[in-house]
Amino acid sequence: MAATLLLGKLEAKGEFPPTSQSRRADSARLGAVQHATTQWRRRLSASDPGHARLTNTLAVTAAVLVSTGASWLIVRHELADRGFFASAILLTVQLAMTVDDDTPRGRLATSAAALVPMVAAPAAAALLDQWRGIEIAFFIALAGLAIWLRRFGSRSGTLGMVAFFAYFYALVLRPPPSQLPGYLLLMACVTGGVVLVRLLLLHERPGRQLAILLSELRAASAAALTAATGAVPGTDRFRLLKGRLRAVDSVAWAIAGWQSRFPTADVVDCTDRTLRNRTLDARIDVEHAALEVSALVHSRGPGVLTGPLHHALDDLALMLDDAPSSAWKDAADRARRQRTAAADDLPAGLATYLTARSTLAHWALRTIDLNAPYRDDSSGVDVATVSDSSPTAGPPVTPRSAAPTGAAGPSRAFWRTWAPSTRMAVQAMVAAGLATVVGEAIDASRWYWAVMASFMIFVGTTRSSVLTRASRRVIGTGAAVALGIVVAVVLDGPSYWHLLIGLAGVIGAFYLGPLNQIYSAFFLTLLVVSQYGLLGVLDPRLMTLRLEETVAGMAVGVLCAFLVFSTDSKHALAAAVTAYLDALTTLVRGIGAAMTRPGQTGALLAAAAALDRAQEKLDAIVGSMSLSFVNGRRSRVTTLTHLMRVASRSAEHAAQSAIHVTDRAPGEQLGGAGADVFEGAVAHVVENAARARAVLVDGAASTADPEDTSVADACAQLRSAAEATPSHALLLLTRVDWALVSACQIRSKGA
Repeated sequence: MAATLLLGKLEAKGEFPPTSQSRRADSARLGAVQHATTQWRRRLSASDPGHARLTNTLAVTAAVLVSTGASWLIVRHELADRGFFASAILLTVQLAMTVDDDTPRGRLATSAAALVPMVAAPAAAALLDQWRGIEIAFFIALAGLAIWLRRFGSRSGTLGMVAFFAYFYALVLRPPPSQLPGYLLLMACVTGGVVLVRLLLLHERPGRQLAILLSELRAASAAALTAATGAVPGTDRFRLLKGRLRAVDSVAWAIAGWQSRFPTADVVDCTDRTLRNRTLDARIDVEHAALEVSALVHSRGPGVLTGPLHHALDDLALMLDDAPSSAWKDAADRARRQRTAAADDLPAGLATYLTARSTLAHWALRTIDLNAPYRDDSSGVDVATVSDSSPTAGPPVTPRSAAPTGAAGPSRAFWRTWAPSTRMAVQAMVAAGLATVVGEAIDASRWYWAVMASFMIFVGTTRSSVLTRASRRVIGTGAAVALGIVVAVVLDGPSYWHLLIGLAGVIGAFYLGPLNQIYSAFFLTLLVVSQYGLLGVLDPRLMTLRLEETVAGMAVGVLCAFLVFSTDSKHALAAAVTAYLDALTTLVRGIGAAMTRPGQTGALLAAAAALDRAQEKLDAIVGSMSLSFVNGRRSRVTTLTHLMRVASRSAEHAAQSAIHVTDRAPGEQLGGAGADVFEGAVAHVVENAARARAVLVDGAASTADPEDTSVADACAQLRSAAEATPSHALLLLTRVDWALVSACQIRSKGA
C-alpha cells in the first residue's frame, strides 16, 4: 500500500478477485471517491491545522444566525426599521472578525466588553447628526484612536476597532431619534449573539484537539511522500513537494502551539518534552525520507521502489493510515529490523533506513495515550524517548540592533522614535480626512466608503505592508463587485438567493480570509452585495460606485503611508532577519554542546522551537511586503527565503541527531580530538552566520569564502574515526553553512 501511495494511488496492490464487470466498476468508483476524499482531507489539514479556522467559521456563522434571528424579531415587532437588519448582520461579522485574543476566555471577555462601544458609538453619531462638520471630525478622530489603542494590547485595539465600525454603520443608516432605542437594542443583540457563541465554546477539549493535530500530521506526511515521486528540481512536482513539506512544518508548529496553551502532562500520557521530541522526530524523519526518495527516484527511476524499500514504504503507509489497525505494532517491529539491517552500499539503503525511522517516529506518537494524564512509571513500549531531567530552556540570545549603522544620528527624523501605533494613528487620521474630501467628490451620499477603505489598510506597520494590503483588497473588492453586478442583473428584488450569497460570504471570509487579503475583501464585499440585495437597492451603478470609492480610499491611504511620517520597510525586514539568524546561531551552538555533554535535550528542543517561530515570522513579514519586491529583487528575496528554509530544516535535522547523542549515558559523547573537530566546525558555521547578518542587515560586503570546505573536512575526519552520528550531524551543518554562504553571495551580487 505504501509504494503505491508514493505513486499517488490508493487502490490495493494486486488484481481484483474474479467478479462481474459491474462489481469491478463499483470498486473503481469507490476507489476514486476514496482517493478524492483523502486528497481533499489532506489539503484541508495542510491549510488549517487543528481545524482552528473551521471551528471559528462555524462559531461565527452560528453567531450570525443568532443575531439575525433576534434582529428579525425586533424588526418584525416594528421596534426598528427594516434597513437596520443589514447592519446587524455586518456588525456581527466585523465584531467576530476583530476579536482575536489567544484564549477562549479572553475572546469571551473582549466580546462582552464590546457592548460598550457597540452602544456608545451609534449614540454619539445620533447626537452629532445635526452638526455635520463635528460628526465627520469625530469619525476621523475615531480612525486614529482605533489604531493608537493597539499599543495597549489586543483587547484595547479590538474595542477601538469596534467603536469605529459601529460609528460607521450609524453614519450609513442614520437612525432617527425615534428609532434610536430600537437600533441600540439591535446592537445589544449583535453583541449578545457573539457572546453566547463564545460562551458555548468556552469549554475546550484539548485531548480531542491533539488527536486531530496528530491525525493531520500523519495526513501531511503521507501527502509529502506522495509528492516525492517525480519531484525533479525546477519542476512543478518539486514545488509541490516543497509546499507539502511546509505543510508538515505547519502542523508541527500547530502542535507546539497546542502545547503552549495546555499542560501536556495533565491531558495526555506523556510529558511536554517527550511530545516535543517525538513530534520533532516524526517531522524531520518524514521530511528527510521524502527528499531522499525523491532524489533516488529521480536518479534511478521508479523501478528502484522494490525490495526492502518497497516493504519499508508499505509499513510507513500502514502507520500513516488513520483507519484503526492491529498491524501497527507489527509494522513498527519490521521497521526496527529494517532500520538495523539497511545497508549503505545498496542503492536504496539510505532511503530504506530513513523510511523505517519515519515509521518508528509515528509509532512513538501513536503509543501516547490521548485519553489519560501522564503516569510517571518506567513501563511502556519500546520507543525512542528522552530523559526529562535535562533543562527545558535554551541559552539566552542577546538581540542585536536590526537598523543599519547609518540609521541613527542627529539627522534622524523626530517621528521615527514614535511607537508604530502612534505614527500610524496620525497617518490614518490624515488619510481619513483626505478620503472624506475625495469620497464627497465622487458621491456625496457614499463618502464614508472611501474613509472605510483608507482605514482598513492600516494594519501592517510599514509602507510596503500597507501597499501590499491595499492592492490585495482592491483585487478582492473588484472581483466581488463584478460578481455583484451579475447578481444585480440576474436577480430582481430580494430573494432567498441573497441569503445564500450572504452565508457564502460569511463562511468564505472566515475560512479563506486568513489565507490572503484578496479572499477576505472578496467575501466581505460579497456579503455587502447580499445585504443590498435583501434591502432591494442592489444595482450595477451602486456596485460601480462602491469600487470607485474603495479604490480612491485605498489610494489615499497608500499615499499617506508613503508621504506622511513614512517608515522604510527595510527596518522591519532587517529585524526579522536578525531574529532568525540569532535563533539559528543558538541552535547550532546547542548542537555543538549536545555532542560533547549529556542532558542538553531540553535546550535543543527550546532552540528548535525558537527557530521555527523566527522562520514563521520572517515568512509572514516577507509575505506582507510582497508587492514591494519587484523584478530581480523579488527573485533574490525568494531565493534568500528558500535558503533560510534550507538552513532551518538542515539545522533541525542536525538537532535531532544531537538529541540522540546527548541522551546517551554520560561519557558516551564526543571527547578529545573528536570534540575539538566538532566544536571547530560549529564555530565556523556560527562565524558565517555572523557574516550573513553583516551582509543582509548591515549591508556590508561579503567576506564568506564559497570555496571554504572546513565543515566538510571536519565531517570527513569524524567519519574516518567511525563517529557515525556526529559525522551525520556535521554533514547537515555543511548544508547550513552552504545556505549561509550562498545567502551572502546572492545579496552581494544584488546590492
